[in-house]
Amino acid sequence: VADIVAIMREGKLVLVERLDTLKQDVRELTITLKDGEPEPPRPPGQVLSERYKDRQWQMLVRGTSDDHLAALRAHGSVSEFECRSPTLEEIFVAYMNAKDPDPIPGSVLS
Repeated sequence: VADIVAIMREGKLVLVERLDTLKQDVRELTITLKDGEPEPPRPPGQVLSERYKDRQWQMLVRGTSDDHLAALRAHGSVSEFECRSPTLEEIFVAYMNAKDPDPIPGSVLS
């Protein structure tokens, strides 16, 4: 396994980052809303991808602190909250599918 990961999209580098830093900074959030709630609160940081079905939202988010995650978990609109570390493949796919993959602050490219 490599120590540093680079992601290119359409011939442009969008990310060069240490693997351990990247995996530590990106989280997959699964948020189930209470009945009648239109959408979850936006997490701070960069939302790399998101999808939803009915009351459940799934997002790959970069740059969200543990304190922000705790606030999301406790938000009045949230019925259930799960957080996990995504695989490198899931992170890669999120960058490939992003509409405008801006370089991340703190990465080698910013």
